Amino acid sequence: MTTQHNMPLEDIQAALNAVLLRNGSVPVTSNWNMGSNRITFLADGAADTDAANVGQLKALLNNTALTGVTTVPAVTDWTAYQPVGAKDADARYGRLGYANTWVAAQTVNADQTVNGAFSTTGAVTFTNTLGSVTGAQATGTKKWNLSRSSTYTSLNSYSGSAWHPLIINDDDTAETAKGKLAFDADKVNRAGDTMTGTLSITGPSYGLTINSNANANASSGFNDASIFFNLTKRFGYAGVIGLREVVGASLNIVLSAFNGSSWYEFDLVAQGTNQGRLVSPAGVSAFTSDLPFSDTTLKMQAWTASGSGEGYVAFPTAFRSGTVPKVFLQLSREQNNTSRVAVLDIVSGTSTPNITNSGFTFQPLAFFDGAPTTSNQPYTMQCLAIGYF
Repeated sequence: MTTQHNMPLEDIQAALNAVLLRNGSVPVTSNWNMGSNRITFLADGAADTDAANVGQLKALLNNTALTGVTTVPAVTDWTAYQPVGAKDADARYGRLGYANTWVAAQTVNADQTVNGAFSTTGAVTFTNTLGSVTGAQATGTKKWNLSRSSTYTSLNSYSGSAWHPLIINDDDTAETAKGKLAFDADKVNRAGDTMTGTLSITGPSYGLTINSNANANASSGFNDASIFFNLTKRFGYAGVIGLREVVGASLNIVLSAFNGSSWYEFDLVAQGTNQGRLVSPAGVSAFTSDLPFSDTTLKMQAWTASGSGEGYVAFPTAFRSGTVPKVFLQLSREQNNTSRVAVLDIVSGTSTPNITNSGFTFQPLAFFDGAPTTSNQPYTMQCLAIGYF
């Protein structure tokens, strides 16, 4: 029966399909693992996809068409001809890359001119006489030119609109478009150094002048000055600080201000002249000992108040908050020539006058036949207050 034979025959078919047939009628379907065994008696490969045998490889290696004679020169200087890797060669030899860029240390010998964009990532040494190096820096935003003559070296930089030269002379002095540069030996900055003549420090529209010749100053008051510091006019004004010599005595400090039309002089005189007080257009200044109070921080206010009857009087300027000034009052006489006084009001329940830092209250009193009575007549009162601001 068919059902009795189909399954065994199908199993035989699957087994035969898994076997590599000797006649090659069935191709290999996956990689073939030789298990470390050789394939022997293999014919020569012909197609590009055929396997090659050992004989074919030997014949290829022995083919005289691939042989030839290569001449290697004798090594006479091992240091010069030894093999150097590319990485080490960059450090030993200079290479000029794209856009004239030195990519390593480089020495430029003899007279040379390097034109075009120029930059370097390593040291550049110039020997002998350098002609010029021109072009843009690495950023491409500025240009410079380096040149050498018989007496100087010039480095010119280009800002985009103009060239700015820096010249180094053979005597080691340097010059720019603004003038010759100064060295330490040119400065007056050490003990024992002196300076003669006039030193001027100037700005866009003003300056400072130190002069030993006072006659050069516009202020006639400095005709006898020894030294002065002159601030030149700015916006129509000027100022001078000077030393005036007092013959046989000492030096005075003189301050002089110019308001655009006239000079005003402030003279701090010597102790032996005018007792050393400051003399100004407003008069002679006072010392602390000349002031009316032993406490120099006390200030006075004097004014006239008017009214009628009892009232409150405010100070022209309030005194310091938290302080209570001293108040002194003087009233005019009554219209019938009866004498009159002003009495400060007292804080209720105390004996303290009713005074604050901003004002006070008072009561006018008139005397009739020697007896005081309140007065409501118009008055003019002279006031004096002393306190702290």
